[in-house]
Amino acid sequence: MVKTAMQRETVIEQALERFALAAEADNAWRTECLTDLEFSTGEQWDIGIRTQRERNGKPCLTMDQIQQSVRLVCNQYRQQPPAIEVSPVGDEADIDTAEILQGIIRHIEVNCDAQTAYEKTHEAIVRTGFGACRLLSDYVDDDSDEQEIIIEPIRNQFNVFWQPGVPQEKSKWCFIVEDLPKDTYKAEYGDSALASADEFTSIGNAAPAWITIDTIRVAEYFCLEADNVTKKRPKNKVVWRKINAFETLEGPTTLPGTTIPVFTAYGDDLDVNGKRYVAGLVRNARGPQQMYNYMNSKAVEAIALAPTAPWVVVEGQLSGREKDWEQANSGNIAVLQYKQVDIAGKPAPPPQRSVVEPAIQATMLMIRQESLDLKAAMGIYDPSLGQRRGDESGTAIQHLQQQGNIATLNYADNMSRMLKRLGQSLLKWIRVIYDVPRVQRIIKPDGTIGQVITHNGPDQLKDAQALVTDKISKIYDIGVGRYDVIISVGPTYQSKRQQASETQIQLLQHMPPQMVPMFMDLVIRNMDIPQAGEMADRAKKLLPPALQDGDESDPKTQVNKLQAQIQQLSQQHQQLTQALEHSNQIIQTKQVEQQGKVQIEMAKSQNDMNIEKMKIDAQIAIAEINTKAQSAVERAQMFKDIWTELHGSAHELGMQASQQSHEQQMATQQQGADQQAQASDQAAASSSQAADQQHEATMAQQSQQAEGNQQ
Repeated sequence: MVKTAMQRETVIEQALERFALAAEADNAWRTECLTDLEFSTGEQWDIGIRTQRERNGKPCLTMDQIQQSVRLVCNQYRQQPPAIEVSPVGDEADIDTAEILQGIIRHIEVNCDAQTAYEKTHEAIVRTGFGACRLLSDYVDDDSDEQEIIIEPIRNQFNVFWQPGVPQEKSKWCFIVEDLPKDTYKAEYGDSALASADEFTSIGNAAPAWITIDTIRVAEYFCLEADNVTKKRPKNKVVWRKINAFETLEGPTTLPGTTIPVFTAYGDDLDVNGKRYVAGLVRNARGPQQMYNYMNSKAVEAIALAPTAPWVVVEGQLSGREKDWEQANSGNIAVLQYKQVDIAGKPAPPPQRSVVEPAIQATMLMIRQESLDLKAAMGIYDPSLGQRRGDESGTAIQHLQQQGNIATLNYADNMSRMLKRLGQSLLKWIRVIYDVPRVQRIIKPDGTIGQVITHNGPDQLKDAQALVTDKISKIYDIGVGRYDVIISVGPTYQSKRQQASETQIQLLQHMPPQMVPMFMDLVIRNMDIPQAGEMADRAKKLLPPALQDGDESDPKTQVNKLQAQIQQLSQQHQQLTQALEHSNQIIQTKQVEQQGKVQIEMAKSQNDMNIEKMKIDAQIAIAEINTKAQSAVERAQMFKDIWTELHGSAHELGMQASQQSHEQQMATQQQGADQQAQASDQAAASSSQAADQQHEATMAQQSQQAEGNQQ
């Protein structure tokens, strides 16, 4: 709907009234913050004291001790930048889509160098007490209808004005102003009604702060207006305009989300007796720094000007030679003449210098004290600045450094809270800006790049599927679900990757050797060496299928997994074959040992049986002899002969059995299990036959002897 001139005038009048309200409410603390900014950049002398000292030829030295502390706090923030992380909340939200949204946010941050915006905002907080950045969108290029989201720093945070007395996230209006030279204004807005000189004059009288002799103020005006779309409860929309004090130059345009896409973070933000107090790191250090500068200037003044103390003369002594004595402290005059009488003609002593010993020691003590006051005011001490006395332990130095970090933690913490609001707005902007199916780049935590297909709602699914290719097949609906953001603060991924690599290498050194290949690809990938990625990919192909990850629908991934499975099965087959051969060797060895033991036991048992039988037969023969012998002498002699013969036979039989058993064991070990078994059987048979033959021979001999005795 086109607005009438009266409606446009009403918008401008309302904007001017709101801006005047914000400027008046914030004027006091903004003035102090501006002084902090100037002080941090070297303007550290009071203008009145500086003018007086320069008029008297005294030095005004600026020995800035604040700059290094500001840089220390800012660089600590750069070492551990915050990161926006997305988490699912409800309404069909899921972890996978949350990771994709987080990857899109990283893409936005990298694409517009958002880290620079974060760092400048944080530095502004440290120096002045507040800093700001913003969201906006622009086309990808001149030939594309697609837009990208941009995170941009606001270089001059003093150009941002918020609705006073209201928390930023609940503010209904905001201004970002810029004072343009008139020539620049005419070049950019030559078609505006204010571009003529007559209008400059007429409007300047009504809004002198907006139009001066040299500049014209242009403001981006954000305000919340009621959304006329019928809903369950009243909703607001964010409307953007670019205005001057007379007309709307651009807009109105409805922006994504329901909050103003300008984000301001503060350092110390207090309410003191109804007045707002905003300050950064510099505020409390201004007094000690001024005293430090003054004492150093005083010390230089006292030491450098000591040889030029004034001369004390009697009136009339320098008559006719005043110029020579006036130049005595600045020029190199070899001879100074004077009169030995005063103005009355009376004798007078020669001129003398009025020498006073400067209080150098007291001045140096004051310099040292102001240095300590400076460090105490900022909470940053020598260990944090890289200085040490030499008698502190490493633990003590680390503890002092941690104290310094804690003393300035509020700046980084307040910055993180601002980024949380920015991240929440980003989620809303993404759904509005990325409103059609597209192939979207995402950036992973390790900095690697991926591509997915995104669409906004189920009705766009078919169009999104049409974008599927062999390389890009994942589709995500970013239009459903509720998501929230959290801010994580810590070392950069590069620093954490290097620390992880060192820790992983130490862990590998204590792992069993068979477990090392399971983690080798992860360790190699974290190493800061050329072609680490290619080496890690090759090591990963050697992993079992259970440890292989990737897109299951990707043919390349499937082929890699099949190859890994085939290689694993081949390795398992080879290992099983080797284990089987080893087991067969063990079985054969055990069989040979067991068979040898059985044969020895059998031979021993048979030998015992033969000896026992011989004993029985001997007892029978002795009984027969006892019944047939006629005299004791004959029986004794007969018994001795029989015993000698039986003992010899038993010894020969035992030696023969032992020798046969040994030969059988050697033959078994050489010829194998089957041959040894056969040889053992033959040896046993031979042993048994020999024993039988021996027994028969013994019995026959005993019988013959018995018959001879009977005869």
